Amino acid sequence: MNKYLMTIKNKQYIRFFLIPTILCLILAISVVFVLLNQRKGELVDLENRSQLQTSLLSEKIAGKLNSLELVLSMINQSARSMDLDNETDRERLISLVKSQLYLQDDLEGLCILSPDGSKIYSSFHIITENLLENQQRMITTHTRQDISFSLFSFIDNKAWHLVLSRSLFDQSGDLVAIVGLLIETHSFFDLLSVTEIPGLERAILFDTAGKTIATWNQKDALGKETIHLEENIHLIPSFSDSNILNTQDQTINAGIKTVRFENSLLTTVKLGNFPLSLGMETFIDKAMASYDNALVISMSVLFLFIIISLTVITLLGKQVIEQEQVQQVMMDELSEKVKSRTAELEKLSTLDSLTGLINRRKINSLLAEQIDNRSKEPTFCCIMIIDIDHFKLVNDNFGHQTGDEVLIHIVRVLQQSLGPLGTLSRWGGDELLVLLPSHSAQQALDIAKDLLVHIRDNPFSPDIMSTISIGIAQYREGELSSDLISRADTALYEAKGSGRNRVILG
Repeated sequence: MNKYLMTIKNKQYIRFFLIPTILCLILAISVVFVLLNQRKGELVDLENRSQLQTSLLSEKIAGKLNSLELVLSMINQSARSMDLDNETDRERLISLVKSQLYLQDDLEGLCILSPDGSKIYSSFHIITENLLENQQRMITTHTRQDISFSLFSFIDNKAWHLVLSRSLFDQSGDLVAIVGLLIETHSFFDLLSVTEIPGLERAILFDTAGKTIATWNQKDALGKETIHLEENIHLIPSFSDSNILNTQDQTINAGIKTVRFENSLLTTVKLGNFPLSLGMETFIDKAMASYDNALVISMSVLFLFIIISLTVITLLGKQVIEQEQVQQVMMDELSEKVKSRTAELEKLSTLDSLTGLINRRKINSLLAEQIDNRSKEPTFCCIMIIDIDHFKLVNDNFGHQTGDEVLIHIVRVLQQSLGPLGTLSRWGGDELLVLLPSHSAQQALDIAKDLLVHIRDNPFSPDIMSTISIGIAQYREGELSSDLISRADTALYEAKGSGRNRVILG
């Protein structure tokens, strides 16, 4: 039964724990897969939004640079009709330059230099070493390198500056002056407030070599791993290693590019025809913070649901298992009772109710088995049929109850005498049949004679002295059990006809 209960437990374990656990795991994996795919979609959407915002801001910054370039072009056109050696024309040019200085809010200053480096006009109130160095660089670029338009950058007082310069030619095409515009680049990012996106840490203005010209929101990015453009410029498509900022020598391919680093996105776009690019660096963890928090909450709720579900299923399964075990125990007990009762009934069906001996049906079965076994292993087999002499007179003279007691007494004496030598059964009425397996006819005769003596020497009472008659038959090869019994019965009747209290071998 314990083995069967273990089988039940194993089956119920599979049904109430293993299968639900596997289904919950499949559900969890499916949900995680869907959520991670959604997160990938969110990252793609973040890239798209970053590209859109970068494009919008780049157009505004490029528009500012284009307007300043137009100022330089206009000054150049005006200078073609002037003779800068003439004091009047020079004053006219200075007046024109001053008017542009007031019209352009983004200009920090403006200067006009002669090709030999002498100053024609300058609006700079403070001349720094960096500014002087870039003025000299501007003169060298326009005079020695024969470049008509250039753009330089430098840092001064912890701020990045751009210098846009253009050569001024007279009507004969000779270089007569160089005009330069000074721009404080942080003003470019005043427009960034309308283009903010979640996770945006900084906007970067840089050249083709990855050299940073200006940054915005650098303060908020402190303590984070920002991108080093000089080290990673090769990862950004279409950028070269040159740091020459000149539209005639270097151009950057148009188009928005997004490069994904370990925990950040860098979206870059070229600023019109200028050798500059705008980059927007977005930290993924910050941009995805709200989604990731929702993802964590969703996963927590999912796993909490799975744990609660498995707990409920396990408890219900435990109750079902206990109920089935109780039912199984009851079924086993009932089965044992049925088996016991069946065995008892079967035993009763093979026993004689009066003497307790096996009955005629059972002895016939044993005899058939004995004969069948002889076909496999030939041995002797004998039977004897015993009849109580004058038993009818006992019933007539002393009553049937006394007759029954006499029969029981004789059976007990025969059992004591036979012992394990043979099997005693009630054949019918006052007749008994003894099966003697593995006994020859002579051995059966000897046993029968002993039985006669024991019955004679052990009377039921002084008034009732009983004797028995016995017919013996030994099994002959090939005969039926009925033939064997018939020969023993014939021998019995011969013994009774010969005066009783004797044994005859048939």
